[in-house]
Amino acid sequence: MINPELNLIFEHFEILKGERNSWESSRADIKKYVCPSSERTRDVYASITSYAAGVLASNLQSLLVNPASNWFSLTLPQIEEDKDTLRWCQLVTNKINEVFNCRATNFYSQIHEFFLTLATYGSGVFYVEEDPKLKFCSFFRNIPLDECYFEENRLGFVDSIYRQFKMALKVAANVWDKNSKLKAKAEKFPDEKVTILHVVRPKGDSKNKSYESLYILMEDKEVLSESGYNYFPFLVTRWIKHEGSAYGYAPAHHVMADIKLLNEYRMLGIKIKQKQVNPPLLIPRQGYFLPLNMAPGQVNLYENATADKIIPLANLENIESTLDEQERCEMAIRAAFFTDVFHLPKENKEMTASEVSIRSEEQMRMMSPIVGRIEAELLDPLIHNVFNILVKYKHIDIGGMKELAIEAHYISPLARVQRLESTRSMENVLRFLGACGAANFAPEVYDNFNWDEVLKLFANLHNCPQSIFKDEAEVARIRRLREQQQQLMVGQQGGLN
Repeated sequence: MINPELNLIFEHFEILKGERNSWESSRADIKKYVCPSSERTRDVYASITSYAAGVLASNLQSLLVNPASNWFSLTLPQIEEDKDTLRWCQLVTNKINEVFNCRATNFYSQIHEFFLTLATYGSGVFYVEEDPKLKFCSFFRNIPLDECYFEENRLGFVDSIYRQFKMALKVAANVWDKNSKLKAKAEKFPDEKVTILHVVRPKGDSKNKSYESLYILMEDKEVLSESGYNYFPFLVTRWIKHEGSAYGYAPAHHVMADIKLLNEYRMLGIKIKQKQVNPPLLIPRQGYFLPLNMAPGQVNLYENATADKIIPLANLENIESTLDEQERCEMAIRAAFFTDVFHLPKENKEMTASEVSIRSEEQMRMMSPIVGRIEAELLDPLIHNVFNILVKYKHIDIGGMKELAIEAHYISPLARVQRLESTRSMENVLRFLGACGAANFAPEVYDNFNWDEVLKLFANLHNCPQSIFKDEAEVARIRRLREQQQQLMVGQQGGLN
């Protein structure tokens, strides 16, 4: 008899399957026309969409999580900022970057697969798991979307996942080496596949963990192992999400009509070219020796008395290939995948370098909703999970505190562009004051500015290292000394007079 709790799990799993069906219907077209990893079918003639998805994925990785540059920094919002705090935050940032850069964790290769899945299907699942045997006790994997069924909490974040996957018996017996049934089956049929269901969901009373984790052997309806997590290890990210659905929609969903239409135009163009090169023929019933040899340079014989000639069935020379319509479809596809956003603007001799930079930044700001969702659903929990694993295994020292809340700030090129409007507004105000000559007739207007805050804001928005700045106490001490020296000089001058 099956455990009643398992019955509830299986029933809920079937509900999640049903909820994904509506999304699955549109995913069939994505697999056919967009997914570069699927087998190309014979009736697909346009490759621009798969190319655009690959370009989008590569640019997202390059502009959000580029290994060649620092793409995030950490702060402690609940602790007063001083030199020691800044130094500790920098050390922790460097340590987390070490985790990402370590080949054993496989982060950057897997994050590219994740971005490719996200750009292709509109949803992606990135897995963060801990392993004490590894150097930094963690590794990363992009989980195939076919295996995953998930649901949201009341805040709109995914916090429950049912992952169904297949595994060879010999591998399963090695993972769950205390299960005698698996061992016995593996000895007889080592390469036979079994179906495993991994359930991760919130449950506060599961061994004092925030999430419970169950591995279930579907063939035997048996729990293989039960454990828990202090964090949700599956980082589910959606490109664009519609209300009422836990699954995301990709750029291709919005231009699927153009994708299909472009494919039809390409197919029609190929058929027209084939008929132009090898048109159907009108052949007299008598007078020619059949079959005709249509190969180049071959001879076909006919009787001398034959007056009728072999002619094409129709004249195809003036049939247009709908190139304009194809170009319009391609433009819609490139726009949906933000292909033009990542390319430098076309050279215009009337535009200055500053204007070109502003135009590029304006285009990148079109991606603000997408960047915000990636930061909230992927990068924030990713950094927090890695931080918690490093603390757990003593790679980071947080003193005697049980837990410590960190806050990540993203300084990658794409994330920074989203915040540059603040700098632009500030620069416009200062430029206006300089242009109107306010310093000459109303210098007191500059008293309205807190110049320390202006400098800090400008430096933060332009990714200036915080280590170059002195802390506030040191700055205050220097200013006191300068004021004392000025007063002393004034006093000396007064005595001389």
